[in-house]
Amino acid sequence: METALKENRRFFPTFAAAGLLAAWTICLILLAAVPPVSRDALTHHLLVPRLYLEHGGMYQIPHIPFSYYPMNLDLLYLVPLALGSDIGAKYVHMAFGLLTAALIGFHLRRRLGLGWGLLGALLFLTLPVVVKLSITVYVDLGLVFFSTAALLALVRWLESGHRPRHLIAAGIWCGLAMGTKPNGMVVFVLTALAAAFMGNRRWPSIKTVGWALAFALAALIVFSPWMVRNLHWNVSPIYPLQLPQWPKVEDQASDEAEPRPVGINHFIYRHLALGESGWRIAAIPLRVFFEGRDDDPRYFDGRLNPYLLIFPLAALWPGRRRDPVRDREIYLLAGFSFCYLMIAFFGTDMRVRYLAPIYGALTILSVYGMARLARGQEEGAAPAWRRLAVGGLVALLLVPNAVYLSGLFQRVRPLDYLGGGVDRDAYLARHLAEYPVLRHANANLAPDARILALYLGNRLYYSRRHTVDAIGIFARAMQAADDADGVCHRLRQAGFTHLMVRHDLFANWVENNCDEACRQRLGEFARHHLKPLHRNGPYELFEMTGCGG
Repeated sequence: METALKENRRFFPTFAAAGLLAAWTICLILLAAVPPVSRDALTHHLLVPRLYLEHGGMYQIPHIPFSYYPMNLDLLYLVPLALGSDIGAKYVHMAFGLLTAALIGFHLRRRLGLGWGLLGALLFLTLPVVVKLSITVYVDLGLVFFSTAALLALVRWLESGHRPRHLIAAGIWCGLAMGTKPNGMVVFVLTALAAAFMGNRRWPSIKTVGWALAFALAALIVFSPWMVRNLHWNVSPIYPLQLPQWPKVEDQASDEAEPRPVGINHFIYRHLALGESGWRIAAIPLRVFFEGRDDDPRYFDGRLNPYLLIFPLAALWPGRRRDPVRDREIYLLAGFSFCYLMIAFFGTDMRVRYLAPIYGALTILSVYGMARLARGQEEGAAPAWRRLAVGGLVALLLVPNAVYLSGLFQRVRPLDYLGGGVDRDAYLARHLAEYPVLRHANANLAPDARILALYLGNRLYYSRRHTVDAIGIFARAMQAADDADGVCHRLRQAGFTHLMVRHDLFANWVENNCDEACRQRLGEFARHHLKPLHRNGPYELFEMTGCGG
């Protein structure tokens, strides 16, 4: 009887983790079952594949600079789009999150056992940022999967006695990461350095360099189709990184955020615009684990969980260890995560999504830290009081993830859509103020109409008429013309027949960029040449009339 009770106590956490994983996955599936409304999906991850489908193949789209990015996942979205389901693209992206959870789970099961493997998968899949990404048509979860797979392939290379096939596999995974998002280039550099420095110390330096070159060659071969494409288009082969001899892509897209003054780096910007002190700026690599908020750049535009910081420190804490291979794995994962975090910190204004390649590594380190805390210095069964203490701490740290999921249900409200209470158009109108105006244009404008959008944020996916979001085109027409007729004529010469304006942001532009003569010319242009067609909130569609040829 006592033995049976011990077995039940041993397997209860395993069953609980498996049940939570299943329930959590069902919640993600429900949350994703609504039309896409996230910004990057509407600006390029769905827009560019849709344009490729309409065109019948890949082609240059100069007014969308993102179309020059590597697009491994975006090309996968062609399949659900061709089948008429942009919601299906969400599940393609979610699949990479589930695959990463499985990869983490299998690795930890091999190292620590089934229960720890399920816990690792649960910790990863419940991260707020992973939840948010799982229900959006982005590419970050693909980057997470390929980066984690590359790191674990390097681990297998170390523990197998440096068999070349594992190193080549790591290079292939890294090449796929590079072809998914530009951040993958940072993954490439760090993993190539790891391949050089984590080899056998008895090797001569020339052999160490050889292994690093073999890894790099495998990665670059996989990534090469995107470099060849951009070379063919006379664009930097590693765009958006710019090489001196390649012309820059003209970015005509407009963001709704106020532009940062030229020459102001992100540290100075946070100090001047956000009022952050030097110590708070210096603490960003720590704050990002505690202070994240969705849709708020001041708080890193996303949420992690403190266990990604707390438990890896426990895994790294000095003490007696008995497994040299595990030690090297821990140092590899920790070194990669730290270096990537620092590069993101110094390279750009911090966003939680920019840290995607380290989610998997930190999750694995977190489980190693939990196991070490539960077992102490022993390798056998964990003492009951340690198991209870660590289990209680883990449960406490998982509470914010559950609260986040509940809040996401309240914001997304998928059951309204799935239950038929809200149809697709009504759902999109609820979340996108510009959608009713775009829908009116789709239904009422001629197929050859061309719309110049001012401050639409380049969210063009739902527009079925040729639309370019470029305040620069309008500004140049205003500067070059002597009167309202000249403004209208120049816009018509550029091929535009209609104007779509977000009034509040356009008013800010006028306030900051127009003198009295410019404002008078703008007023005459609006009175004599713009015919209002449809408005919803700040967004309004105009037809340009009386412009001549």
